Amino acid sequence: MKTKSTSIIFLTFISFNLILASCSNPKEASEANFKQALNTILTKHRVGCVPVLGNMESFPITISKLATEQINQLNSLVKVGFLSSKEGEKKDYSGKSIPGIEYSVTAEGEKFYTSNVYPRSPQSQPTGGFCIGEAEVDKILNFTEPQSYPGSPQVSNVKFTYKFKNLGKWFEDPEVQATVGTMWKRGIFANQPLNDGNGALHKILESKDNPPEIQINLYLTNNGWVDKL
Repeated sequence: MKTKSTSIIFLTFISFNLILASCSNPKEASEANFKQALNTILTKHRVGCVPVLGNMESFPITISKLATEQINQLNSLVKVGFLSSKEGEKKDYSGKSIPGIEYSVTAEGEKFYTSNVYPRSPQSQPTGGFCIGEAEVDKILNFTEPQSYPGSPQVSNVKFTYKFKNLGKWFEDPEVQATVGTMWKRGIFANQPLNDGNGALHKILESKDNPPEIQINLYLTNNGWVDKL
């Protein structure tokens, strides 16, 4: 026969497990779950990273000496110690060898380098670039109650701010700002989630203590909340 103390212990055990289950439910619409999902999304989309030469291949790379704008961009990264350079050659469209400069990523540059700055799709050619830091959610400001329609998953609109940790000082160099930094202003990230393509990341560097508010729809799946189905 159960004693009173045994019953209390049993009920306490059940209550504890119910609380634990509710706290660890990845499908619940909660700040904790949305923050975890958004941090995964920020990492996946390389928010805070810039393709140095647009959609060109990864380093090492040889650039024609006639491509002065590209050389100026890469030389600014040589200046801050991210790239090394040496004389080289490359083939032009006719197959003729022309003078060029070969650039490679240094050990210091590897700390901020990614071989695929924006993973578009498995068919896309990887694009090398550098990251100003690691983006992470600052605050979940609010979110809507999940809604669903026939044949569609539950969706919640989440408003949040994000910031950078381990921010590199390299991007504050005036020469880098004048060359590599302009790639954000030209809308390279126009189709990237969580960025308006008009220099939002650049503005974050200028106002790191006042990150902008971002809104995104999150969809509920069997694996939790995601930005795309």
